Amino acid sequence: MKTSCPMSAVRVAGLRLALLGFVLAPLAAAEGQVWVLSRGGGFPQLPLDPQPVIDAAADGDVLLFETGVYTSAVVDGKSLTLVSDTGASVLLRTLTVQHLAADQSVTVSGVPVTGMPFSLPSVVTLRDNAGTVHLEHCTLGAEASGFNLGQPQATVTVEQCAGVDFTDCTLIARYVQILDGSFNGLTAPALHVQNGRVSLHATQASGTQGFPGSDNGVQLLFPTTGSVAIELLDATLVASGCAVSGGSGGKAAELSSGGCFVGAAGAPAVTVSGDAHIVLHDTQVVGGPGGSASGSCPGGPGAVPFQPAVADVTQWPGTPPALSITPVAREARRSWSRSRARRAAARCCCWATRRRGSSCAPSTACC
Repeated sequence: MKTSCPMSAVRVAGLRLALLGFVLAPLAAAEGQVWVLSRGGGFPQLPLDPQPVIDAAADGDVLLFETGVYTSAVVDGKSLTLVSDTGASVLLRTLTVQHLAADQSVTVSGVPVTGMPFSLPSVVTLRDNAGTVHLEHCTLGAEASGFNLGQPQATVTVEQCAGVDFTDCTLIARYVQILDGSFNGLTAPALHVQNGRVSLHATQASGTQGFPGSDNGVQLLFPTTGSVAIELLDATLVASGCAVSGGSGGKAAELSSGGCFVGAAGAPAVTVSGDAHIVLHDTQVVGGPGGSASGSCPGGPGAVPFQPAVADVTQWPGTPPALSITPVAREARRSWSRSRARRAAARCCCWATRRRGSSCAPSTACC
């Protein structure tokens, strides 16, 4: 950690992880630390970098995010919980979780991850994890992805993961518009899973709509199809109480020459390739509608829910049980006295300085 401390990271010792209830159920018997991330000064409009705190945190620690915009977070081979404080307005740009051992897990709760407007890589990347990753109460992705020159990746990419769970999340597909205007744009799915198992609970995943056709008298732009919501490659998907929908096709266009661009086709909700399996429980899967008509120019065809239509899909009957979770961690956070928090904050930079073997200067500005 830097002694300049771009944010205040409070390390509260001696709090048993069992206090955090459901969020840390796999770690309830362990001792951990709670790190409170908040702005300690500087320009309020600048994003904060949580990575020094993530690197300093030990296996099983908790990161509690106060209001602010945060840059990229990479969790590499350690069990952590990332959770937003009660009433906090938190936004994380990108998240990567990788190299978890079978006995490790990462939980992200109430922390939206939206990406950068002009970036092409995935907003959330989960790869090479033998342990489990839990994401809950999160919005992942932002439909408007700005202008660029390349193909965007899926909002969430899951590769080589033993178990990834999404609960009460919204997954939004992405698109980019081409800078020189020579082509309408490119889209990417909300979720791409390769060689992994993913579970969705009370979650929505949607493709983005295609671009409309146009004729400005100088340049013709064809309408484009929407994006799929979920791509599966040698993967297993289990969904309970969810809604999955493909993106709609781009709108038809009348041409100045008197011709037509017919509306583009909608996109399937789920595409399947390789050895993929799908289990659905009270889940609606809908292909995207075709692009709408424009004047005398007809609209496009709608899409089927799955492509190919012979995908391995199992439907479970009945209504899924509702899970009620009380945010004990956040209630416990309120009980901490502000004076104790201030004392801990005053010690944070000193502790960070000692950690790397230097002397502690009482006059350190960040404290």
